[in-house]
Amino acid sequence: ALEVDSPSALPAHGSRPASAPVLELPVLRSLRLSVSEDHEPLISEIVDGWQLPSLMSLYLKTSRPPTVRGVHSLISTHGQSLATLAIDRSTSGDITLPGLPAAPIQELVCYGYHLEKHLSVPFRSISTLVARFNLTTSRCVTSNIFEALEALHRLPRDDLPELKDVVVLGRPLDTLQEPHPIESESLSENQRLWAARWLKDTPRLVNRNGVRLFTLVTADGGQI
Repeated sequence: ALEVDSPSALPAHGSRPASAPVLELPVLRSLRLSVSEDHEPLISEIVDGWQLPSLMSLYLKTSRPPTVRGVHSLISTHGQSLATLAIDRSTSGDITLPGLPAAPIQELVCYGYHLEKHLSVPFRSISTLVARFNLTTSRCVTSNIFEALEALHRLPRDDLPELKDVVVLGRPLDTLQEPHPIESESLSENQRLWAARWLKDTPRLVNRNGVRLFTLVTADGGQI
């Protein structure tokens, strides 16, 4: 594993370092790339010059909207063996997934509230989608569940034929030990539609412990 964190300011007098060397890292499997505002072009230059044939996991964080060209180039160049792509909360709202090149990514980690804007996903091999949410512990569990469901309801089905699990990260859902019962009769029409997708065997909607988030029940407690 390797973590690259660019400095927050340029060297004195605005000078820039010499061109980055070509690095061959044939066994590197995990890369965490944190890019500051002033140095995104420089880090892009470094990454473009690296040889990463075994890279399996990439974490990307930028302090300002990343350039489409930079992220596209990053995945085009080093995505041939990439299995996990994690995008930081501050970055995921600025990256449009449909604009990225196809890659054999099996796990995508992103900020859940930004999923509504991604009407297509280029990574058809995804089996696990991890969505982070800033839920409110003072609200009831049902409200938190439907906050996540509302963000996930436009997730494109046809683009994700291999999807098995959608993992929702956020308290208090992280602590569920069994599916939370929700009375079906109390739901609006939209809420029933959002919930119906997750009642099938796959894809499963689970928390970080693999526990399904909810089950629908009748007024007398019977499971639907």
